[in-house]
Amino acid sequence: MEMAADGGHASVPAMTAPRCPTCDVRLATGLESPVFPFCSQRCKSADLGNWLTGRYVIDAGAVEEESASPADLGDGQGPPHE
Repeated sequence: MEMAADGGHASVPAMTAPRCPTCDVRLATGLESPVFPFCSQRCKSADLGNWLTGRYVIDAGAVEEESASPADLGDGQGPPHE
């Protein structure tokens, strides 16, 4: 295997800087940033707005749960009566 000029292996790609999930710009700040993983408060707020307005959703079909019938839920006043 070839050695790169910096002493690493030439065939191993260098890690790239993470990108903002909203605008795709390379992040100049690291994990210590209060807006990470976003590049700015604007992008962080835009992402939150997308979730709150329903533009982003999690597919309910992806989560498989047994649905409870109203009879299974009881009246909320204690244990179910037999």
